[in-house]
Amino acid sequence: MNDDWRVELDIEGGGHGRRLLTAARDDEKVAKQTRERLGGRVVVTADEDKVFAYAGSREQAIAAADVLREVAQRNGLNARTEVAHWHAEEERWESPDVPLPASADDVEAEQEVREADDVADSHAAGGDEWEVRIELPHRRDAVALAARLQDEGIEVQRRSHFVLIEQPSEAQAEELAERVRGEAPPDATVTVQGSEAMVWGKMHPFWFLGGLGG
Repeated sequence: MNDDWRVELDIEGGGHGRRLLTAARDDEKVAKQTRERLGGRVVVTADEDKVFAYAGSREQAIAAADVLREVAQRNGLNARTEVAHWHAEEERWESPDVPLPASADDVEAEQEVREADDVADSHAAGGDEWEVRIELPHRRDAVALAARLQDEGIEVQRRSHFVLIEQPSEAQAEELAERVRGEAPPDATVTVQGSEAMVWGKMHPFWFLGGLGG
């Protein structure tokens, strides 16, 4: 079992997540019964208000939800559980009732939805939220690559031996990164990441004024 399922136990009143997890671990009888009922490894984590269990199948997740509810009741806590399945194409937890893509056409359609969401987020944020980051072994290599890309009409920023190219979606960034890997020197490192400029701008809204956000 290597699928991605999650149980979220939301405790009424808050502040009991870690206490509940500790109580479950310390009760040897509960621990033994839990292992028998789940039939495999379940990873459990907790914060102050919630407990999360990560399972390998829907059946195992449902069993884990039952166990967590029972532990909560045994400790005098009211709690609700929610089972979710990881949606790989959209990269988020979804209800088990949401169908996963069953064909190549379905996958492509969901990728298009995700790309459209990324572009919309970039527009809403006022700039591109993804970037291709190219680290080259020497400054001269970065200068040459930046010049070549600019000649092709691609807007780049160069900082020492780094070349940065902002893109509106992860899909577009990945596509450009794949192309750049074929053109850059073999010892260059090409990665796709969220745009550091956009992240910095959100954290420090006055960064463009010259340090007022620091």
